[in-house]
Amino acid sequence: MAKHNSNRHARNQRRQTGLARQRWLWIGAALLGVVAVVAAVNFWPRAGASAQLSAARLVSDPSLGPPTAPITLVEYGDFG
Repeated sequence: MAKHNSNRHARNQRRQTGLARQRWLWIGAALLGVVAVVAAVNFWPRAGASAQLSAARLVSDPSLGPPTAPITLVEYGDFG
């Protein structure tokens, strides 16, 4: 009987070790997925991103668009 119990104990230990290893693999895969999504969001080119302007261009022409373009000024105030 003692040998039978020790075999069962060894099988249980192997199963628990395998389950723990599998759990860590899932945690690692989930973490890798989160890192991939964060990297994609941060480094993916945006559709509305404007081209970078050099400092020399900004000195000579500090505005973008036509000079006759209509504008809307919105003022906010908190007097409370």
